[in-house]
Amino acid sequence: AIRVRIPEHGELPPPDTIPLHPSTAGCRTPVLMLTARSTSKSRYDTTTPAEPVDVSTLFAAGWAWAAGGVVSTPADTLRFVRSYVRGDGFDQRSRRAQFRFRPGSSEPPGPGINSAGLALFRYDTEYGRVFGHTGNTSGYTQFAAATEDGACGVVVTATTQLSPGRDARTDALFAKLRAVYERAVGTALV
Repeated sequence: AIRVRIPEHGELPPPDTIPLHPSTAGCRTPVLMLTARSTSKSRYDTTTPAEPVDVSTLFAAGWAWAAGGVVSTPADTLRFVRSYVRGDGFDQRSRRAQFRFRPGSSEPPGPGINSAGLALFRYDTEYGRVFGHTGNTSGYTQFAAATEDGACGVVVTATTQLSPGRDARTDALFAKLRAVYERAVGTALV
């Protein structure tokens, strides 16, 4: 069942009961969270036939890769991506370099047709064009994007790590997540 609600400030739902949190702001609604209930335990590693293993305490997600220990909410991420894509804090030369795109995809792929720029991806969707980034690590998959002027933005966080190409089940789940990305862009832009 899918439901739409406005979250309370600072509210963080339990990750194993509400795994998808597309948030959009700046165009049609100030904040929108689309939530989907799930019976799956997304904090568990189910990649082997053995009993699922709880991986939620193996490391802090904010320590992964370039996160630098940052822990944020979808609303924080939305503010950041809108500002980043708009070019706040960048000189014009750097911004032009970011917006030189060539064929390429983010990993995991974002919605629509993906093109790669400098630390920024372009996503041409059926609803319009947005710029941003995707990523994932153990227990999370993220999509964050905004219009070029930063007026509209979208964030989708899934509390499970999904990338295509692992197995048929994961490919099917990722295809559904990519459809959520597309619909979230549509909610923000239409």
